Amino acid sequence: MCRSLRKLLAATLAIAAVYFPSGAAAAPGQLDASFGVGGVAFAGMGPSGGEAVASLALPDGRLLVAGNYLSGTSGSVIRRLAQMMVARFNVDGTPDATFGIGGRSPPTDYIVEGKAEAMALQADGKIVVAGYAGRQNQVAFAVTRFNADGTFDAAFGEKLFTMPGSLQSKAHAVALQADGRIVLAGEADVGGTPQMALLRLTASGALDTTFNATGRLMFPMGSGHASLRGLAIQPDGRILAVGEATGASSDFALVRLNADGTFDTSFGCATPGACTGRALFDVVGGSADAALATAILPDGRIVVAGRGGAAVDCAVARFNANGTNDTSFGFLGRITVPALAERPFAFEVAALYNFLF
Repeated sequence: MCRSLRKLLAATLAIAAVYFPSGAAAAPGQLDASFGVGGVAFAGMGPSGGEAVASLALPDGRLLVAGNYLSGTSGSVIRRLAQMMVARFNVDGTPDATFGIGGRSPPTDYIVEGKAEAMALQADGKIVVAGYAGRQNQVAFAVTRFNADGTFDAAFGEKLFTMPGSLQSKAHAVALQADGRIVLAGEADVGGTPQMALLRLTASGALDTTFNATGRLMFPMGSGHASLRGLAIQPDGRILAVGEATGASSDFALVRLNADGTFDTSFGCATPGACTGRALFDVVGGSADAALATAILPDGRIVVAGRGGAAVDCAVARFNANGTNDTSFGFLGRITVPALAERPFAFEVAALYNFLF
């Protein structure tokens, strides 16, 4: 069950949503034949195909899927240029004809291309999609918003945000605060080495200068590549971000910020009395660990899911509220499951919640 409730499929001419049931209609973990065709639903996308990158189950059972419309170019070289797109499926897996055009939103229109990486749903039903856009040697954080009916939110528009000193910055995660502000997390390349990067916007999509005075925050972690891949907002407004930091190996990385963008010095207490707001956790010694998603439990403890080890296993770890590993969970704070397929590691920790707890 380390797989998410949705499986990412890049089909030749379609974007696919796969449903894994929790009821008695099928054995746990097997496809639900009542959804789509044999448990798989398709929504035709671009002329060169489509890819799903995120999904959300709505309270009424319908399914939102964010991904990329792939369009080919003419000439001797065919490139699959991406634009952000959202599709909605009915409970039975058929495209929801009340959403967009035939169940799909229109694609974005970023110059060259815009690639979706994450999605969040506002309380009013509007859909925030984040990722990056630009050209091969110059990309920036990108975020756009769709109305609940699948049309573009023209008042919000298609936003691009560069990071200081970086020509290559990418958003990999998005989360919404209770007041409607939008937090993006990802990476920004500085001098050939990616650093962790965060950005906060107002509900209207403007930079929020109450966050680190500029709306932007960048910092290194480890001695090599550092990137943020998952976000969660605590009830008190503090921001938890997870990802990977590399040095001699690649480790789970956790960062907690206060609401104003400063590091939370009650977190990341590897040494008592020396809390830095940052924590590293080696899931599988000396190997390629990376945290990809996180969730905060009602008691304040933190669950992080991702990959662990050279075999690209599914890895789940649990941490105390101060960022120290919770050794009462699994083996010394972690669970790993051997690889079963090409990309088995967990992307969405919420999908694991009922199974693990």
